[in-house]
Amino acid sequence: MAVDERPDGTVALWLGEATGRPGTTCSPVDLGEVAGRLGAGHARWLGDPSNWVWPGGGRTPDWLARDWLRDYTLGRPVPEPVPWEHPVAVAAWPAPMRAGLRRIWERRYEVVAATDGLPRTLCHHDCWPMNLVFPDAGPVLLDWSGVGPGPVGEDAANLVLDTFFDGLVDVGLLPEVAATVVDRYAAGLRGRVDPATVTRAVQLTGVAKYVWLAPLMLTRLGGATGQTYDRRDEAGIMAGRRPVLELLVRWAEAAMR
Repeated sequence: MAVDERPDGTVALWLGEATGRPGTTCSPVDLGEVAGRLGAGHARWLGDPSNWVWPGGGRTPDWLARDWLRDYTLGRPVPEPVPWEHPVAVAAWPAPMRAGLRRIWERRYEVVAATDGLPRTLCHHDCWPMNLVFPDAGPVLLDWSGVGPGPVGEDAANLVLDTFFDGLVDVGLLPEVAATVVDRYAAGLRGRVDPATVTRAVQLTGVAKYVWLAPLMLTRLGGATGQTYDRRDEAGIMAGRRPVLELLVRWAEAAMR
């Protein structure tokens, strides 16, 4: 990768061309390999970003994303009140699931603040199949426009959840992918973060990353869906995302005790 800091203050990141299987053809094994490499990369950058030693001995670039997770999560406008008892939601999502999602939304500032206590590392911030290519030599992660400091676990959590939100990969693989990614990510960290903290970090950052999704979906029922890769109809989206959102509720219950 090359970095070009331009006279107008913008920055261009140049990546080598990668050819191979598209990320949407991924298997749990593929995503496990990605997670292991993420863990190894995160182990390299663990610690206070102000103390990072940049390759070549240069200064840490000032164009890195600084508080990406908080900006992404809390900067999204969700119209209030959220229609938690909308007939479509009641028909598609069980009451305990809706109640769990509502608790997450109502505690959103607390959830995001809790991620500040996790170890910091250098994150990609957008790990999902559309940013992956699988050449024979190993996976390649594209689109580094959001790169910057972030909590351990965030990239792994996003890899689990965002693989399935848009219906691009069979959601039946979710349990295997979740278990494989967490295990391989922890292994990649090579003991630099204890396994219990890794598990909680993945759960907590996943919840923080998507506190807004269910509320926004409900406010858009019967109307525009917004920009999305998902080509399913409204009923298909509600049903297809249910297992992923149920996992999010379970993660919240485990991480926010």
